[in-house]
Amino acid sequence: MFNIGHNALHGSLFPKTWMNRVAGRIAMAPSFHPVTSWIHSHNVLHHGNTNIKERDAGFAPLSPVEYNMLSPIEKFSYRVCRSWYGCSWLYLKEMLFKWEFFPSPQRTP
Repeated sequence: MFNIGHNALHGSLFPKTWMNRVAGRIAMAPSFHPVTSWIHSHNVLHHGNTNIKERDAGFAPLSPVEYNMLSPIEKFSYRVCRSWYGCSWLYLKEMLFKWEFFPSPQRTP
């Protein structure tokens, strides 16, 4: 359902904007995604600034120096979040709550 919502909210599922919005809202409802916040954080911030630190709402990679400064637990968490099995945890931790449920003017680039 999330994948259908993602494509609809990119405007690529149906020929009409209103159809994409309705389909996106219905598809995102089971995962409790606030659609307007998701459109802003994903389409505007993420796709507009992919992997640019402090501008991408996503999880920009660390430089080797920044990675080496992490504690062993932080390194483990970083590696898990960068794996295929950790992406759900990453999404909950870094995206859903920080950018969609509790957006903050301080975090907005």
